[in-house]
Amino acid sequence: MQKKEKGDRLAHTHVPELSRRHPLIPKHYVMPWKHDMVNRKLILKHAGLAEVYKGPHEDTLFLENKERLCHGEERNIITQKMKLPSQKQITTLTLHSPLSKYQGYLIKQKSRQRSIAQDAPGHSSTTEQFRST
Repeated sequence: MQKKEKGDRLAHTHVPELSRRHPLIPKHYVMPWKHDMVNRKLILKHAGLAEVYKGPHEDTLFLENKERLCHGEERNIITQKMKLPSQKQITTLTLHSPLSKYQGYLIKQKSRQRSIAQDAPGHSSTTEQFRST
């Protein structure tokens, strides 16, 4: 939302987006790089390249046990950085893995998901059997 000020300058104003309250999120936290005045030009250059908000307002990342969701990295960029294992890697655990006792459960869940997907309205194999009887 933009509003006009004296001298025909435009000022950018908006309502900040904050997450829900969470006990593990600190009350108030400002990133240390926002206080470093020695390397300020270099920091602002890197913040501009990373497309991170570098303005003077709203410098807190956390406020009143809530995370600020605006002026951060976009969610799709964050999810691209995360490397999630494939379904095959999850279900093929080695026998010496501490999670191997759950392998049977994971395989059972996978087969259950497949059967549910096959019973979905898009698949006509099971529905045709019931209609013919």
